Amino acid sequence: MTLDDLRLGATIADVLRENAYARPAAEAVTDGTRRLTWKELHEAAVTFCSRFNALGVRAGDRVAVVLPNQIEAVILYWACALSGAIFVGANPRLGHDDLENILRHSGARVAFVSDEPLADRVRELRLPDLREAVTLEAADPLTSLYEGIRAPSTARPQSRDDVFAICYTSGTTGRPKGVLLTHANLLWNAVEVSETLRCSSRDAFLLTVGITHIFGLSSGVLAAAVSGARLVVLKTFGAAAALDLCEWEGVTVLHGTPTMFVLELAAQRRAPRDLSTLRTGIVAAAPVSPELADAIRSELHCDVQIAWGLTETSPAVTMTRFDDDAQARRATVGRPIPGAQVHVQDEGFEYGEVLVKSPGVFAGYYNDEELTRDAFTAGGWLRTGDLGMLDENGFLHLKGRRKDIVIRGGLHVYPDELEALLATLPWIDGVAVVGIPDAVLGERTCACIVVNERAAAPADLLSAVRSAISGRLADYKLPDAVLRVAELPRNPSGKVLRGLLRQDAIARIAAH
Repeated sequence: MTLDDLRLGATIADVLRENAYARPAAEAVTDGTRRLTWKELHEAAVTFCSRFNALGVRAGDRVAVVLPNQIEAVILYWACALSGAIFVGANPRLGHDDLENILRHSGARVAFVSDEPLADRVRELRLPDLREAVTLEAADPLTSLYEGIRAPSTARPQSRDDVFAICYTSGTTGRPKGVLLTHANLLWNAVEVSETLRCSSRDAFLLTVGITHIFGLSSGVLAAAVSGARLVVLKTFGAAAALDLCEWEGVTVLHGTPTMFVLELAAQRRAPRDLSTLRTGIVAAAPVSPELADAIRSELHCDVQIAWGLTETSPAVTMTRFDDDAQARRATVGRPIPGAQVHVQDEGFEYGEVLVKSPGVFAGYYNDEELTRDAFTAGGWLRTGDLGMLDENGFLHLKGRRKDIVIRGGLHVYPDELEALLATLPWIDGVAVVGIPDAVLGERTCACIVVNERAAAPADLLSAVRSAISGRLADYKLPDAVLRVAELPRNPSGKVLRGLLRQDAIARIAAH
């Protein structure tokens, strides 16, 4: 089966079948201890289809996977592909309300969870559609997956237009939305990512980003599979553990968020590993500074590509390439991947909203036709909510989220631009910029910073910040206030919860 076959005529289940046929004895997945070949992985997924049947799960039913990156989650992924059940990912670190929202909204028939306390939490929700919460302990032998199964397999042929997964957005702006992604959406994206990274069956992908998140689900599991590559899963992210697996398992493709790579760089500096097998990967899901891109490539010997996209785009829309200009590779999010179109809406400012068309654009929000309609322009372009500009060579430069812009006296202040400058100060360990209401200007700019306790921080933070970056930005872009915070609140995907920071900033400033 060629990559063109995968683009045009295959389903996700066909990828598993093809690998099981073409390379049955090759290793498909490992956690560093347990190992499954492609033949064994296919058999495990087929057998688990029988477990679905025994639980009353049919094609089109939603199966909630509330698991970390363990082999059982990978088997469930492929069982959904074979059976026609819809994969609903939920991070096991979610709080009670967020988890309930996802399970209730998706109408999940069964939830597979990582431990019995979590299973009890799910059962206590008394959800009307949920029939069972099933515990899958990663420590159990894989044979325990099959105990007591007597029902025949429910594996069925699927259509490319069938929904494979409901991926819930990270929820930084309110209640998460269920994004419907088809076999065709995800396969197109995984193939383009694989080709851009020049992947093959000789590669080994390390899955550090969650399988329940679009990054891991598409650019991780599926991109590895369409390449015929080996998948190495890391149950709980830790920088040292990730680098150890890279060394021990000969990992060649390492994906991650900027935060993950920052932590991995620090771990490598403390205790160098032999990372000579590392070849490439993707850094995405948050802004990537040029300095971070340089450090990953030079210190981890990993020639990463910077990518940008959304859950609604399966996810990649743009990526840098190996042969791009050096400056473009460190300071942009690349060019559209083949098949994707990007347009920047002219709003009379330097940056406009980025609009997208591609085969990866989602099939709609689950059970929300109005929200789906609002997501598109009259011309059928997806509104991304991100601000950017395309340069003369077609590279996309981002300036953060439209909703995050601070409009100060009618002028736009872009938080990403200010944060990138502040992050270079040696006594700042983390920073997020938010807008706070002002009776005269409309909004003022507030920088919330985490101070590096090992560095000598100035007593007057506001004066020090403004002095350090004065002249590098227009004066109206300098922060009006600086607040010290213990940490930046983040959701399970690692994104800063700016709404919480804004509320805290408003309360603290009002109190003084």
